[in-house]
Amino acid sequence: MNMEVPRKSVEFNKNDIYELNIFSDASEKLFAACVYLVITNSKGKKTVQFLMAKQRLSGTKKTVSMPKLELAALEMGAKLAELCIEELDIKIKECIFHSDSKIALHWLKKPELKQVFVENRVESIRKTSVKLNELKIKNSFRYVNTHENPADHSTRGIQDIEMLEKSNWLTGPEWLKSDKSKWNDELIIESNELFQKVKVVKVNKIEVKVEKIGLHSQIIGKK
Repeated sequence: MNMEVPRKSVEFNKNDIYELNIFSDASEKLFAACVYLVITNSKGKKTVQFLMAKQRLSGTKKTVSMPKLELAALEMGAKLAELCIEELDIKIKECIFHSDSKIALHWLKKPELKQVFVENRVESIRKTSVKLNELKIKNSFRYVNTHENPADHSTRGIQDIEMLEKSNWLTGPEWLKSDKSKWNDELIIESNELFQKVKVVKVNKIEVKVEKIGLHSQIIGKK
């Protein structure tokens, strides 16, 4: 399938506000993420620009559950966000990560202990969040309905070009142009709520001898 992605001519203005919205999704065969730049001008008008997308084969391991693949897709989206910020010569104010997996989102706050696959990806996502915070870029993770998730088109493998062009794949959901107060707020995780693994430090047993001190030694130096 051959398809041309139209590149809009975008003029960056220092008075405009820029934010990245990253959507991720997974299926049994693929997991994917796509990135959109939302620009708000001085008059409050919003425009959306498709930036990039990536997909990867899920592999054949049956031990990897769908929520784990959704978490891997979230991690991919986090890496894409880092790449976009490095390449774009503009100040990004906020990064919002969207997933249609509530389990994967809840893992960001409290991953299943002793699940190495989950812990490693949650830690990777947390590190991205820390980097964004260091750059003073607000970041959060939100639930999005599957039917409104543009990354879903990639994981389902739409082969009809006309159908893909009519979807929200290139434009993102229509509500990206509306105020966030109108967005789905069913599940929102702020960056300061992300799970942080506590490192256990082994301390060797130290034996301390305490000797009795005579009264005369306590009054030395006293006047």
